[in-house]
Amino acid sequence: SMLGAFSMEALIEPLTAPLSSENDALYGKDLDLPLIGPLDLRFTLLELLCWAISLPVAGFYFYTKHWLLNNLMGIAFCIKGIESLSLGSFKVGVILLSGLFFYDIFWVFGTDKLLTGDSVMVTVAKSL
Repeated sequence: SMLGAFSMEALIEPLTAPLSSENDALYGKDLDLPLIGPLDLRFTLLELLCWAISLPVAGFYFYTKHWLLNNLMGIAFCIKGIESLSLGSFKVGVILLSGLFFYDIFWVFGTDKLLTGDSVMVTVAKSL
């Protein structure tokens, strides 16, 4: 649920970029933790607003497990994953998608041959 809040905050923040400027005041302080080192905990007012939106949504999902909030956090994860993934060429993309295709086939049809009983996907679908 916390990872969902992080991804939703990172998804909302660019939407507030036109409202911010380089001279925005920073709230918070720098910490120096013994095992971690220096940690910057300063936020702008718009970043705090983004957190004020994303944390209650993630908390409400944690409490209710509502499907719509699950989809919202899943979309945020997907968008952040696509933003962070950089393919060098079309060939790399084809190889990646082909690998994922066979990976999916294995988990749907191949695990019942290795394990006794149903495949992993059938077991998960029955348990929902």
